[in-house]
Amino acid sequence: MSWKGIVTINSKDYEFTLNSLTIEELKAQITEISKVSEQKTDLIKITDTNDQNIETDQQVQQSLQDCQLHFFAYFQTDYHFLSISTQTLDFHKHWSIDWKKSNLTAVEIVSQMMKHNEKGLIVVSSLISYWENSTELNIYCNDNKCSFRRLLANDDKVEKIQFGEYWVHILKQELVILDNIDIDGNVYGINCEIRCKGNVNISTQFFISNNCIVDEKLKLYVSPIQWNIKIHHDIPILLQNLQDEANDCLEKQCYEDTIRYLYEALDISIHYFGSHHPYVADLNNTLGICYDQAERYDEAIECYKKSLKIGLSVYGINHGWVANLYNNLGLAYDNNEEYDKAIESGEKALQIRVNIFGDNHENVAQSYSNIGISYGKTGEFDKRIECNTKALMIRLDIFGMNHCEVARSYKDLGMSYSKKGEYNKSIECYEQSLQIRKHLFGNTSRTVADANWNLGFVFEKKNEIKAACRHYEEAWKVYSIILGEYDKETLEVKAKIKVLCDI
Repeated sequence: MSWKGIVTINSKDYEFTLNSLTIEELKAQITEISKVSEQKTDLIKITDTNDQNIETDQQVQQSLQDCQLHFFAYFQTDYHFLSISTQTLDFHKHWSIDWKKSNLTAVEIVSQMMKHNEKGLIVVSSLISYWENSTELNIYCNDNKCSFRRLLANDDKVEKIQFGEYWVHILKQELVILDNIDIDGNVYGINCEIRCKGNVNISTQFFISNNCIVDEKLKLYVSPIQWNIKIHHDIPILLQNLQDEANDCLEKQCYEDTIRYLYEALDISIHYFGSHHPYVADLNNTLGICYDQAERYDEAIECYKKSLKIGLSVYGINHGWVANLYNNLGLAYDNNEEYDKAIESGEKALQIRVNIFGDNHENVAQSYSNIGISYGKTGEFDKRIECNTKALMIRLDIFGMNHCEVARSYKDLGMSYSKKGEYNKSIECYEQSLQIRKHLFGNTSRTVADANWNLGFVFEKKNEIKAACRHYEEAWKVYSIILGEYDKETLEVKAKIKVLCDI
């Protein structure tokens, strides 16, 4: 008897046949394949798809029982990449999409500068950093001292690219002397000389190319990370390209194509960085979002759990991205009609966000809103109203009255009162939402039409038919304009008006 299997070497899959389920037979087959793939170094490690080492006959046989005769083989060069995987982009302090985008842009610029033998420094920093606040910061360029603020204003000296709250600053200079700098972000040194004066703090990471000369004093403040083109550029760019393709497919609701791109990226991430890496967690989270939108809720929940397990292990409980994962898991449970689990996950997200951001933050308001939705589906309308009210109070304090999120909160609260049968309070909230939306978007906005529909529905419940008709007619006018006469919602509200007029 023989068994067919697959081994992945350097992201390429090769088929092989095992004549016996032993580790020696597996190594022999992989060694033969390595000659075809031109591996010139020793085989040092074999893992399964879960990144578990395969070292014994029993483990090979267990792979067959698990229907997973798919292995990853690592040779000496591969192991070098794995050994430095902890030096990939850090997400402990900064973890947003903008942080990721700004650093991906930075590494592309690093690669281009190295190809053209250019020298300089690239800094990725938060807007809320010394860039804006320090009055003592100076940079010396080619031995000519100049104010950092004046340097920033000089487009000939510094190129700047913004991604949300982050700036990418590109300084093409042979010599850069940092003086009393507090950088909240990453620094990339490319073939230049970097000297240090005074105190220097780089909060996250400091990457340097082989030909970069770094002041020994600077190394006391931050440990430089040797630039590796494959780990720091090639693989992250490849993974991002696959995620971009996946996101394009997701927008078009092409779910199978989305899943295919994401699993390709996931296989690459596990191959190079292992199964317990932030890249793997991020991809599982995106897979969860895709499955959730495709209404495959059990698979979404499984992906969120995998992502959360990694996130908790890498970042700990009090981390903003971990809160987002609990939030996503709660939404998936809600969609799957597992409301108690949805509330439990939502409460965990809420507590983390309160710990990180305090009570008065939009993310905290979002958590209250999501928990309120689940309470409403369990029939606990008082708790739903309590959550909606807290979300509203936070948003009023942050944004003031005329803001779309405040309008949304009034709408949610109006719906909660309506579900409970407190129609007068519901009408009061819906009218507030309507006035804000008119102020923000004008009278012919879809959201204004929706607000009129909600008011018509509550007035109908109160048997105030004249008021109900008035709001339904306002909704019908706007739907007719923006959706057309034969749209489903236009026809639905038109039918409502006809029925009520016959009463």
